[in-house]
Amino acid sequence: MPSSGVLVTDLLITDVYRDRVSVEDGLPPLQHCGSADVFAQIDDGSKGHYPQVEYIDELATGHPNATFLLPFRSMEKWYKSMKGWHQMNIKLRRANITGLPIGTGKNVDEFSTWWCWHVKRVRDIVARNPSHALVEINLEDPSTRERMGEMFGVDESCWGKANANSKIHPELNGTADSVEKKGWRLNGS
Repeated sequence: MPSSGVLVTDLLITDVYRDRVSVEDGLPPLQHCGSADVFAQIDDGSKGHYPQVEYIDELATGHPNATFLLPFRSMEKWYKSMKGWHQMNIKLRRANITGLPIGTGKNVDEFSTWWCWHVKRVRDIVARNPSHALVEINLEDPSTRERMGEMFGVDESCWGKANANSKIHPELNGTADSVEKKGWRLNGS
């Protein structure tokens, strides 16, 4: 999959709200978000707006050649990570997310049930829209870096750990240099 060299891994929060404007205007969700090869983690992270879930049908119809990336990892590790990342598990429970009503997701089993439902939903949407590609990524597979690098034409060093949390990973306490030597990439460093 060729790339034009533009990689966007986060949108500014102001850009996140542009998807709502686009949908309200009857346009594809990313219409007002600029041009990029990749839009990832497009939620606002704290306000309970998750367009990658809420607008998945609109993303599929409005962006007919999109490639969807669906990450997988141990549900226990994922839930523990969410608890340690600015209490994301609580923020998700407070949001009214499609398939995850307010108050649900209070333990790994409830979150896992929702995630399995979401995975099936994404697979069904992509199956109904054959112009799309779906790439399922096992984040814990050591060969993922190499395979993603080959698939997307991006140096495999770009694929690694992000959002590293020193509360969950005390080995990350220290300078950015010492963390880099341990093989972790920190956001903003």
